[in-house]
Amino acid sequence: MDFPLPHPGPWLASQVAERLGSGRAAERLVQGGLLVRIAHGLYYRLDAWHALGAKERHLVTLRAHFDHHARLSEPGFVYSHLSAARLHGLSLWKPDEFIHVTVPRAPGRSRYRPEVRPHAGHLGSEDRCLVSGLPATALERTMVDSACILQRGAAQIIIDHGLRLGAEPARLEALLDRASGQRGVVTARAAIALGSTLSESPGESLLNWQLNSMPVPTPHQQIEVATRAGRVRVDTGWPAIRRGIEFDGRVKYFAYAPTPEVLLRERQREKALMEEDWRLLRLVWADLFDEAELRRRVDRLLAS
Repeated sequence: MDFPLPHPGPWLASQVAERLGSGRAAERLVQGGLLVRIAHGLYYRLDAWHALGAKERHLVTLRAHFDHHARLSEPGFVYSHLSAARLHGLSLWKPDEFIHVTVPRAPGRSRYRPEVRPHAGHLGSEDRCLVSGLPATALERTMVDSACILQRGAAQIIIDHGLRLGAEPARLEALLDRASGQRGVVTARAAIALGSTLSESPGESLLNWQLNSMPVPTPHQQIEVATRAGRVRVDTGWPAIRRGIEFDGRVKYFAYAPTPEVLLRERQREKALMEEDWRLLRLVWADLFDEAELRRRVDRLLAS
């Protein structure tokens, strides 16, 4: 059966019904494997939906959700928390798939669809912006709101990336002061206190948080070392004793492509560091989730 609609979507059930002349047309296309329901009353071409990444799917859903409410009335909400984080392009670790919105008054959950998570809060003009034509919380407000509902490591990732994107630390501190006593503020405050523009990937943010939680000397980030091959950088480490940690297989906060040329330069760089008596510990994502073994490896590195 050919796809009977002119573009993949998103489509409202009413739009599908109008085009195909049946109130059950959308559900019949779902049963026929041509459409997928992406939210209540919203549909997308199935094969095209599977071709999208998780971030793109959420952004498509936000756009459809907003268009639906704009048709009914002036939307009385602003996209916030993890939905706003996606709009701002912030890196997220294991985020939920809910549509997060902030509304002026305490929300009655029964008024919202299951996929929507409403939050009550006052938003001043400095807390709002438009991102891709959608109303969203400003970058700093988004960072603080998100960090308050995330686990500690995930909060560190979003804070570090926001700082790299240009978030103002003074504004973050002011928002923390306003939110004092609210749930999750302790986590957000700890992440902001450790926040660093030097973490170049989510993995480096997690690693820096874990190292600072260990009873070891405070590490330095992005250490420049003079070698015969020129000045090279070590992700994190202790320059006084020439020990460092490199995070491999990383997805940079900004574009990173491990081409053969990059891999060759990495080998040459490591050889130059070894000639300067540096010893390196190389880590990958899986190493960050065995805290006891990571602690043992770091202790061995520092004791060697």
